[in-house]
Order: sequence, then structure tokens, then C-alpha cells
Amino acid sequence: MVLARDSFGEEDVVGCIHLQSGHTGMAQKNVLLGDGNAREAAKEFLLAALEGRQQFKERYEEIMNGDLPVIFGPGGEGIASTPRLQHAETNLAAICVKLLTKKIASESDILASAWARFDEFAKRAGEECSAEFADSLLRQLQTDAAAEPVHFMPNYAVSLAENVRNLDLGVVQVCATEDILPEVKQDDWRISPNENGIRFRIPHRQVSKMLAGESADSFPSRRVIAPEGMLDLVLREPGSGSSQKIAGAVLELEFPKFCWRVNVNALHGAVAEEALWLVNITMSLVRLFYPKRDGAVPLGGFSARENHPTLKIEPQQASITLGTAETSPKGSHSGLQYVIGDAAKEHFDKIGLKSIAEAIYNASPKTVAERLGQGLGWLSRGRQAESRSERFLYFFTSLEALLSSDDKGTPIGQTISRHAAVIMFNDPHQRALLAKELQKLYGLRSSLVHTGKRNVSAAEAARTQELLETLYLAVLQKVKITDKFENFSARLAEASYGLPWLPDEN
Repeated sequence: MVLARDSFGEEDVVGCIHLQSGHTGMAQKNVLLGDGNAREAAKEFLLAALEGRQQFKERYEEIMNGDLPVIFGPGGEGIASTPRLQHAETNLAAICVKLLTKKIASESDILASAWARFDEFAKRAGEECSAEFADSLLRQLQTDAAAEPVHFMPNYAVSLAENVRNLDLGVVQVCATEDILPEVKQDDWRISPNENGIRFRIPHRQVSKMLAGESADSFPSRRVIAPEGMLDLVLREPGSGSSQKIAGAVLELEFPKFCWRVNVNALHGAVAEEALWLVNITMSLVRLFYPKRDGAVPLGGFSARENHPTLKIEPQQASITLGTAETSPKGSHSGLQYVIGDAAKEHFDKIGLKSIAEAIYNASPKTVAERLGQGLGWLSRGRQAESRSERFLYFFTSLEALLSSDDKGTPIGQTISRHAAVIMFNDPHQRALLAKELQKLYGLRSSLVHTGKRNVSAAEAARTQELLETLYLAVLQKVKITDKFENFSARLAEASYGLPWLPDEN
């Protein structure tokens, strides 16, 4: 859930906090306006929507009988969802998402803008102004693509020691929540610290406008449900002899003492998902480079479940088991957390973790860094999963993300097993043993994916995690991650026949 600072009350989607920067950044100039296919798709959308609006009036009985699907525009106007309109929506969204190559976009972003523009044009629109509509829509999408959103989320996985104020890895930062207040607070917000962190009371302008002046007697609980969550109603002081009236509605958010601050290269609808992925990359980097004694097992070992980075574990999620040797009640428990103190921060600075992280966050296409970004997020998802089979599946997804190649002549299980063995060992005998072990584990992965067999033991899941974390750390420490992945993979293939592995071209 997201709060867009510059549109709160119009597009109130709340739960995390999202700021829309006015800075234009690296805009893709005229990439949409200059594309003929995008213009034609926008024109067709307008004409199909106009036709659907007319058919809603002409085929009302069919719609009421459920024979024709219907949608409602932003202004509440009924529009028949004809095959032509459905195709126009799909085509417009697909073309625009493909053109916005430097911006992560979702189809919902494109269609939300399209319907907003349709609502503006609907009263006067016709075939004669379809070109004007196309220009207006594509120009708006171009403006949206130039924005640089900043997204704030609660942090339940990484905390800061008293003398550490933040962990700055560039795109992603861990901050004390109280330190972000000057950046996010608006005049009509009420903010109060408590023992768990900071509580925000934020007016919901859209619902407030709808309910202002209504009798509070219609809402005995003094609460209403909105897409963003449960809203508390604010009541006016009652006049003499009159019932209480509603003054507005507010949403309460509670952030813990620490939060994530993420710069996101995405349009509005994709911000929260992309921000969480960047945080999961960060979680893996923090774990892999977290200071430990030589030869020591990483924090929590390879079986402890890691806290989800943004979701709070609720203690009421409990269960009771009967029919075993003893009745066993069970409550939720906190998972693995990381504390960043002076020693950890100094270690991260010494090894240049911020530079490593930024190379991955901002990776060029088809590089080793891009593969690391694709795989490190799945590695975190595996540590956060509770069931053995889910953990195991996410770990192998991470392994394939890092090492799978375009070589169709060799089974993927053999490729990733041999390449992983080359990275981890120089001795041919040790390589062979590890490759054999990985191929056996890959067989379990194939059974899970293709037949649904969940017969993965805790030991097998833990061993896979151990191998993956050792492998990723080796790549991060030995390989020039800005190199092309094709060259990295080719050198691994050569070495898999018994030759020494040269991690980079130099």
C-alpha cells in the first residue's frame, strides 16, 4: 500500500509512504509521443471506449442479464466491455509498457491514465479529437515516467544500534523512522511517538468529502472500510438537540522504530512491488557480508527463518495440535533479524558494500550484476519462507537466476551444477563431488515443480541455502560484476572440463 504525497485524497492508496519527486531525472524523451503504434493504440482505445459507452445505453437489458460485461469509468459512467474495448486496452498497455524500457511499469498504470483521460474527453470526444486524446495521454505517461518516486516501508528485519543513524546503500537505505519525518510529514497529519515507533493519523480526503455532514448514527462502530484499510470517523461537536455529524475520516498507520527508504525506478502501480524487491536484494547483501569470525556459521545458521522485511509478525496467529503425544499450542514467533552496529557499519564501508549494491541496483542489461539482482531477491524470499518446500524452490530459483545460460544443448541441471562447482572449487575431484550433489538436489527440485512432490527435508533445504550463500559470496568477491554475463558463463563452461577458472577477462 502506498501514499502518493502529491495526490493524497485523489488516489488514496496508503500503508507505506510514497513521495513523488518533481525532479525529471533520466526521462525517455518523446519515446511514446514519437511512436506511431502507441498513437494509433491510444486513438483506438478512445473510439472503443466511446462505442462501449453507447452500447451500455443500447444493450442495457443484456448487461443486466449478465450477457455483456460492464465496467465503470472514473466518473461512474457505465461502459460495455466489448471485445473491441478489451483488445484496445490490452494492446495499448502492452505497447506502452514495452516502450518504457527504462522505467518499470505495469499495465494498470497505463490503463489508469487512459481512463482518467477518457473521463476528461468523454463529454466532447469523438473520432475528430482522437489525435488530441492520444497526445494528451502519451504526454501524461511521458511525464509520469520522468518522475523519481521515493518509497518508505516499515522495517522489521534490520535494526540500528543506538549510535548508528542509518545504513546508506544508495538506492536503499535503512533509517530511523523519526529521521524521515521532515521529508514525509504534511501539515494535516498528526504524528505521535509511542513505545513501538511512530503513529501517523492521516486524513482520507476522498472518504472525508463523501461522508462529511452525514449522521454518525449510520455508523455505530464509528469506522468504515476503505481500500487502504479501516478508517476512523472524526465527529463534529454536536449542536443543541442534534445528532452528531461526521467531520471526516482518518487512517492510522504505525511505523516501527526503523524503516526502509527506497528510490524506485517505476510508475505508481509498480512502486511497492519493485521497492520490496530492491529491499530483498539488500537483505541478501547484508546477510552475505555481515561480519563473522573466520569459519563461523552465518547469523542464524541455515535453517532459521528470516523476518519479512516489511511485515510484522502478529502474535495472535496461533494454532493448537491434538492427537499427538501431547497437546501443543503454538504462537507466532519473531524470526531472524540483523542489528547494524559500529562494527558492521565499518565493515560494510571497508569492503565498499554501497558500491557493490549500487552496481546491482543499477545493473546494465545482460551483465553479471543483472543476474545477481535477479537471484539475490529470490535468495531472500527463500530465507523468509516457512515451509521446507517453498524455501527449497526459492533457493533453486535463485541458483538458476544466477547461472542458467542460453545453451540449449545441455540440460540446465547439468549446466548450473558444473558451473557452481567450478566457482566453489579448483580441485577437479571436489568439483565432481559438488556437481553430483547439486544434480541430486536439482532432481528433487524437478519433482517438486513438475509433479508437486513436497518430500524435501529440512536438511536438504538448509544444505541448498548453505551452498547458495557460499556461491553468491564467491561471485561477489571474485568476479567483476559489470562484465557481460555471456563472457562469465563461457569462462565457466571452459573450466568445467577441468581447466582453471579465470573469474574475469584480466
